Amino acid sequence: MKKNKFLSIAVFISLLCSAISFSVSASAQDENKVIAKVNGQSITEKDFRFAQIEIGSEISNIPEQQRRLVLLEYLIENQLLSQAAKDNKVDQDKDFSDQLKYYQKRALRNIYFDKYVRQSVTDEEAKKVYNQQIKAITPQEEVRASHILVKTEKEAKEISEQLKKGSDFAKLAAEKSIGPSKAKGGDLGFFSKDRMVRPFAEAAFKLKKGETSEPVKTEFGWHLIKLQERRTRPLPKFEAIKDRLKASLLQQKAQSAVETLRKKAEINILDKGLDSKMKEVRGSISAQPQPEKKKEEEKKKE
Repeated sequence: MKKNKFLSIAVFISLLCSAISFSVSASAQDENKVIAKVNGQSITEKDFRFAQIEIGSEISNIPEQQRRLVLLEYLIENQLLSQAAKDNKVDQDKDFSDQLKYYQKRALRNIYFDKYVRQSVTDEEAKKVYNQQIKAITPQEEVRASHILVKTEKEAKEISEQLKKGSDFAKLAAEKSIGPSKAKGGDLGFFSKDRMVRPFAEAAFKLKKGETSEPVKTEFGWHLIKLQERRTRPLPKFEAIKDRLKASLLQQKAQSAVETLRKKAEINILDKGLDSKMKEVRGSISAQPQPEKKKEEEKKKE
C-alpha cells in the first residue's frame, strides 16, 4: 500500500504543535475544582491541564486513569519542591529570575498558539478540504478474492482438478494452502490491482464473479484464485479522517503563522556555525512547494 507523503516543515513547528497537543477545554468552574491539597496549597483541574501540556507527550501511552495519577504525583512533587525552594530563598537567585523569563515566553507562546492558530482550525474548514480531496479521487476498482497457494505446479494442477469436480474451495484452501490466509479459507479480502504482484493481480481481475483461475505462478509459488466480489473502492467518510485533516491544517497554519512573524522580525544569529546551518535548513524548507503556492499555481492552470 502506498502512503501519502506530507510536506516537511521546520522542526520547531512540529515541536510547537506537539507541545500543546494535549491541551483540553473545560469550563472555568471545572478548572477551579480542587483535586488535592499539599500543605494547604490547592492543586486544581487547571493545574492538571498545565501539567498535561508540559509532560503529556511523555505519558500518552499510559491509560487515562493511570495518567491522572502520574500527573497528580508530578504536581505533588512540584508543589513540595517549589515550597522547599522558597524556604531556601531560591526565588531570590538570578537563575530563578532567568528561568522565569524563559517560561513566561513559553506560556505566552502556548496561549497565542492555542488562541490564534489552533482555534482557527474548524470542522467547516476541514470539511471543505475533504470535499476538495474527494472530488480529486479517481474511483478505483477492487476485487475480493480467495486463493490457494502451493509450492509446485503439479500440486496446483491436482487441486485445480479437484475444484473442477466440485470440491469446496475454502475447505481445500484450509487443508492445502501454505499461505497465511488458509485460516480464513484463502480469503484475501478486497484489494486493488496495485496491491498484488502483477501475475496474480492480472489473473484475479480477469475473472468473473465465482470463477476460479488456472494455476498462476508468482515469486511466492503457484496460486489458484477464486473471485468472490467486485466493487468500486468506497470513499473515506469525513468523520473517519477529520482529525487527520485538522492536524494537517494545524501544521500548515502553524508554519504560516511563524513564517509571517519571521518575515517581520529582525533575526541575527551571531554564532557563525549555527548561522550557516540555519541558512542551510531554512533554504531546504523554502525550496519545497508550499500549500499556498500550490493553490496559486493550480488556479493559474485553470
